[in-house]
Parts: sequence; C-alpha cells; structure tokens
Amino acid sequence: MRVSYNWLKDYVDVPMSPRELASALTARGVVVENVVHNNAGVEGVVVGRVLAIERHPNADTLWVCQVDVGGGKVLQIVTGAQNVRQGNLVPVAVPGSRLPGMKLEVRKLRGVESHGMLCSPEELGIPEGADGILILPEDPDLQPGMDAAEVLGLNDWILELDLTTNYASHCQCMIGVAREVAAIVGTDVRIPETYAPESLHMKAADLISVRIEDPDLCHRYVARVVRGVTIRESPLWLQKRIRAAGMRPINNIVDIANFVMLELGQPLHTFDYAKIADRQIIVRRAREGERLVTLDGQERILDPDMLVIADGRGPVALAGVMGGENSEVTDQTTDVLIESAHFDNINNRRTSMRLNLPSEAASRFTKGVDPSGCVRAADRAVQLMVELAGGTAARGHVDVYPQPITPPVIILRTDRANAHLGLHLSKERMAEHLQRLGMAVFTPADLAADLAAGKPEPDEEEGDDLSGRPIWTAIHQISPVPSDPESYRRWADEAWSMVERAGERMERLHQKAPDGESDLLVVVSPTARRDIAEEIDLVEEIARSEGYDAIPTELPPLASSRGGRSPLAEKVLMVRRHLAGAGLDEVMTHSLLHPRVFDRLRLPADSPYRNCLRIQNPLYEDRSVLRTTLLPGLLDNLSYNARRQVRDLGIFELSQVYIPKEGQELPDEPWMLGIALMGDQAEPGWNSIPRPADFYLLKGIIASLLDVLNIREWRVERGQHPCLHPGRQATLLVGDQPCGVFGELHPLVQEEWDLPSRVMVAELEFEKLAAAGAGLREYRPVPRYPSVTRDVAFVVDKDLPAERAEEAIRTAGGDLVTNVLLFDVYEGEQLPPGRRSLAFRITYQAGRTLTDEEVEAVHNKIRESLRALGAELRS
Repeated sequence: MRVSYNWLKDYVDVPMSPRELASALTARGVVVENVVHNNAGVEGVVVGRVLAIERHPNADTLWVCQVDVGGGKVLQIVTGAQNVRQGNLVPVAVPGSRLPGMKLEVRKLRGVESHGMLCSPEELGIPEGADGILILPEDPDLQPGMDAAEVLGLNDWILELDLTTNYASHCQCMIGVAREVAAIVGTDVRIPETYAPESLHMKAADLISVRIEDPDLCHRYVARVVRGVTIRESPLWLQKRIRAAGMRPINNIVDIANFVMLELGQPLHTFDYAKIADRQIIVRRAREGERLVTLDGQERILDPDMLVIADGRGPVALAGVMGGENSEVTDQTTDVLIESAHFDNINNRRTSMRLNLPSEAASRFTKGVDPSGCVRAADRAVQLMVELAGGTAARGHVDVYPQPITPPVIILRTDRANAHLGLHLSKERMAEHLQRLGMAVFTPADLAADLAAGKPEPDEEEGDDLSGRPIWTAIHQISPVPSDPESYRRWADEAWSMVERAGERMERLHQKAPDGESDLLVVVSPTARRDIAEEIDLVEEIARSEGYDAIPTELPPLASSRGGRSPLAEKVLMVRRHLAGAGLDEVMTHSLLHPRVFDRLRLPADSPYRNCLRIQNPLYEDRSVLRTTLLPGLLDNLSYNARRQVRDLGIFELSQVYIPKEGQELPDEPWMLGIALMGDQAEPGWNSIPRPADFYLLKGIIASLLDVLNIREWRVERGQHPCLHPGRQATLLVGDQPCGVFGELHPLVQEEWDLPSRVMVAELEFEKLAAAGAGLREYRPVPRYPSVTRDVAFVVDKDLPAERAEEAIRTAGGDLVTNVLLFDVYEGEQLPPGRRSLAFRITYQAGRTLTDEEVEAVHNKIRESLRALGAELRS
C-alpha cells in the first residue's frame, strides 16, 4: 500500500515530517517499510503552453515550437515528439533546470537553437507507460510558469506500508490510514461528505436488476447507474492522486473508480451500461469451459470454481479480479453502471492466482473488505461522476445483501484491560482511544436502555425509530441499513442478536461482581475491523494507542521453571556433533521436491514413499510435494558439488520428513538421518593411501553412531531397497525392529543424478534409534583375570551371512565369550564354487582364571553349532 503524505493531509492534520510519521505508525503496528520522495530529481521545470508549432527546416521528424513559459517569456524549443499540438499545456525543462541525470542548457538541433526541452513522463520520473510528451489537462487553475513538479504532485513523500493481516482490512485505503494517524496525534478524521443530485425521473431499480445465485461467494452486491456522462481526461488533481498510488490515469470514469477504491478501500467496477444484455446482472459461478476476454486483452478459460459477473448473454467480468472487454467503458460510453460488491476473499485469491491475474481490486478483496462500505463507495463514485463527467444519477441503488454482516457489540472490563497491560488507565482514557479508531463507546446504562425498549420495529416510510436507542443508533451509523426489505429483515435480526448477547454477557458479569458495573464499557466496533471480535482485541487496540513503550517492563509473577532441551533434542545435538567429528559435513536441503524424483529413485508405483502431500498452489513444479525421504536432497547436493569439481564428499542431514496420516489434515513429521559418501574420504598426502567410500566405511560410521547412542542389540541383514545396489545394501535392525537402510547407490540412480563415482547412502529412522538407546552406560571394571583366545576357521556357503555365524558362536559360548572378531574372509580357486572361508577369533573370559578344560568344552560346543549351520571346520 502506497500512502501519499500530501494526500493524507486532506483527511487529517499531520504535524510530523514523513519520516517521523513513518516511525510513529510502525510503533503502532502499521509497519512502514520504506519512505521515498516522489521527485526523482526534477528542479526548475515549469508549465508551458505551445503557442505555435512548425516543422523543422532541416529534419522531417523534428518540430520547432514557440512555448509560453510564464512571465511574458516565450522560448523556442525543438522536439521530436509527434503528439504535441498547438495550444497544449506541457511540462517544460527551461535552461538551468534539472531532470534526473541531466541539466538543461541551450543547444542546437540540426542548426536550430532549442532553449529547453518538452518533457515526457519518463523524463520526469513518472511511470506513465505512454509515448511522447506528457500533455497536461486543461484546467483554469493551471497557468504557464507554474512549478511542474508541484503541479504533478512530485513534491510529495510516499509511505510504503507492509500490512499484516490484522491491519490489512482497514489500512489499505487513505481513510483507514488517516484514522491511525488521527489516533496518534489526537485529532479527528475529516470524512468527505457524499452527496449527489439524483434524477426524479429515473430509478436505479427500473434500470438494472441484480440476482446473486451463489451467496457463499458474493455476500453483497450494490449497483448504481449514472447516465449522460462524457468520457474525458481526468482533472489534474485526480491524476495526481492516482499517480501517487502508483497507478496510471486512464479517463475520468476509470480514474474515479480507482480514486474511491484508494480513498475508501472498496474496489469498484464500471460497466458500459449499454453493453449489459437484458439490463440484468447475475452473480454466479462460471460454467465449465466458459471464456472471457479480460481488459488486458487475454482470453481466459473459466471453470466452476470461479465467480463471474454475467448479464443475459454471458460473463462480463471476473468478480473482484478484472472486467471484460465486452462491457468496457470506452470513449463512446454515455451511461455507466457502477458495481460495489463484497466477494469471498479465499475464492477471489484462488481465482486471481489460478489465472495469474493480479489486480489492485483482487489484492484488496483477498485481504478483506468492509461489506458495510459498499453503498458509501458507490455513492461517492456517483458524486464524483456527476461533478467530473457531467452525468445524471438515477435515484437510489439496487442493494442485494443475502448475508448481512453487523458490527460486534463487545463488553470491555477496564480493570481487566489494565491488568493485562500493567497500566492504570482511566475508563475515559480507554474510551478516547477507541473512539479515535472509529468505534462507538457506551455505558452499561445505555445498553440497558436499548434492551428495555425491546427490538425496534421499522416503519416502512420512515425506517427505524432511533430515539432513545444509543447503541442501535451506532449500529445504524457503522453498518448502514440495507434498502431491500428482505435484506433489512436479516440485517435487523442479526444486529439485535448482537445487542442481546451483549446484554447476556453484561448480566453474567453483574452476577459475579455486583459492584463492578462502573468498570465496564460497551463498545461497537466497525465492520471494517474484521480483526476485532472479542474483549482482548480491544485491549490490544488500547495498548498500541497508548504506546507499547508506555507498558512497564516488568516480569509477570509466574512460577519459575528451569529450561533445557528435550531428550530427543539432546540426542539430535549429540549425533550432529559426533558425525561432524567423524569428518562429515552437515547440510540442510529443501523440504519440497519435484514429484518426478520418485521415478528417478526407481521407486515402484506402490512404494509408500510416493504417498506424499502436494502443495495446492505451488510457485513452480520443482517444489510441489513435501518430502518423504531425505535421499533426493542429499543426491542433489552431491550432484551440485560434482558439477563444480568437488567430488570427494561426506555429508549428513538430520531433519524431518512428512508422512500423510489417513483421515487427518496434518502429517507425521518423524526425524530421519541421511548420510551420503562419494569419492576419497581421506585427506591426500605423500604418506597416506586413498580411502574411497565403500560399504564397510559407511557401516563403520553407523556402528560408531550406534555406540554413541549406547545401542548394543543391533544387527544387519540383506536389504531390498529399490534405489540401492541389490548386492551391496543392508537393513539395520535394532532388536527385531527395522530402523533404516544403507548401502551403495544403484548405478541407474547414480546415472540419473550424473554422479562421477560410486556413492554410499544411508537413511535411518532417528526417533527409533533415539528411543532404543540405553539411558546410562554401565560401568565395567578392568578384568582382574586373564582372557583366553581361540581361533576357528570354517567353510560355508556364500549365502550364509557372517553375522549368522557370529550369532551362533555367541549363543553357544554363553557368558564365557566376551568378544568375537571376524579377521579373515577367503574366496578362491582352492574352494568349491559358491563357498567361502571365514575365520573368527573368540575371546573367553570370566571372573576367575579359566582352565584349558573349561575353554575346550565351550569351544567344542561352538564347533557343533557351526556344523549345524552347514559349516565345514578347517581347524
């Protein structure tokens, strides 16, 4: 939102500089992101009138102009612009003046002296988007010699607001920002009076009918008609306001609609009334495959999720986003239909994004628009069209309001507000703050008077009786009564229920504290403040109005508690430190993936990894699904480095993945540990040998990790993960529970990521590992008695895992076996095909000195257990 400092002063007195105002607004929560001067460096440029123009004697594309620059001074100026005509008012850079990046001097162009330059919008720093010289509108107050920068509104400051959700609904217009400024400086806002003469011979309801077929997407639609307008250029003051907001002036009708939107926050749309078929407006969902050419000249294919404004033939506008060419206001338009509506913000945003069609109107509807402002905005537009376009307004307006929204009536406990804030504000001070923000404040006695009088019954001729009804009167003022009888009935029912609920709340508070009524205020909040619905919201408004710096910096009297990491967080930190100490680099990869990565990983169609969450409106396809595995991110990292000649890497990531849960909106987010090794894992040197990444290096890293986590009961078995090499992978089991896989990357997957050498990867379920680790390590004293070692070698089938043999040795050896070490594996011509030799060193130890007979007896049991596995003993 761009806020013009000069324009703001039309509505409120601002006794601060632009930068001081920006600081004050930011301190209240209305963040001013930037303050920029609107003048890009224009000095000494004046308004001039072209008195005569003739072709340059030495150039077919140049013109020689005689220009009155004020004070009886006429300058000869050469220009190449083709849009200048005799009598035009134009900005003139006279000798000695400055434009952004240049100083003007007298110079010759093809032999003819030029005493200055006629200026284009671009040369003045105005993003007008038009070719040629900037032609100023005819205005009796505009005379040659006037300062062009002042006339064009360049001597202004622009405050660029970064609106958060709670301020967007009421601060995306000048009046809303003016209310915030008025609350800061302690003054009132000057709201423009809206009055437009209406024709007694034309009634809006006779000229146009409105039907809302989908009230869930359109909550209100107001239509007014102005006939006999003349489409022309807008006056300079209006152009100046439009440009200050970063928009381009078009014509008086379009500029008025934009001006009202910027002033009041209510987007409007103007139709050429003559182009509306059957004189009817139908607000409905689009039909499947319907087409509409929007004002930007693009044909849009619509679907039933989009809301359109249609006439008797078909769509004429995308509701709240952009109008259609088939109903556009043009230079031939004489009658105008004004739309002032309230659309569903979610649907509006979805339509705008799906069609990649951003607009000022869509931006405001998305953030939230005041439904009570529809009639006021339409009336303001009618007033300006009558004044600036010479039109005649049809009497009244068509107002279809199927879902009336009324202002909330809130009970504020002033003592509770002070307790929340740590302040000692009086009830009067709080009321003053709230009133300056546009709220109506009453006493409990006022509420009691309204309730005692009962629900008002409207008079068909004169409307509601407001006498003696202070709160009902405030509701009328904040939320104007719908003119349609049926809409009014729904509005009145909802408004009165608000009053009754406030009365019930008051009664409950009175029962709890019979003497506390003097500390209560009854507040009616504007419907524009959609962020205010409860008492605590009022407390926040009081806090920022009083100033956050006024709140004492005292700690609340709460019981102290000792902070610390959770057990899982402690183990996360421990593992990160261990793996970094092992020489691996920690990485953080993107949580969003391209759905194609599952194909690149060679995952089958029924793989659980493919069951992932998809982003409904992704910025681009590459980041459209939430990851279910860490492997793609790790491989992307390896590939990125390999393309930059970094081919020796050891990396890990300890992060969360996202697993959908059936029947629930939020997924599981388990912690996973991913490791990837590629290339040489040892620092090269004259006395060191290469240490390429292989399966056993990765297994050793995992074994050291399990030791750090104090996990003793673990084993590995042959794995079957589709993205790993079928013969060089394993599944890690803790107890009997699988906790991850590791091994060499499948060659086809390696080729997909264009990796230069073999890659070892692991993905472990970290939360299972963290839960399996023993809390404290058991102390074992240094043995007092010597150990005995025996070796055993045997030939087995290649398919028998060495781990099975080790398990048999430990089981048969019982408590006497304290260590089993595989120290030799042999496969060769001396053994039959499909067989291999394994050699284990077994350590025997006990709390006494072992005899040879004891050791030999246990060793024989081990031999027998190995023979049961099909082993052929060699020694």
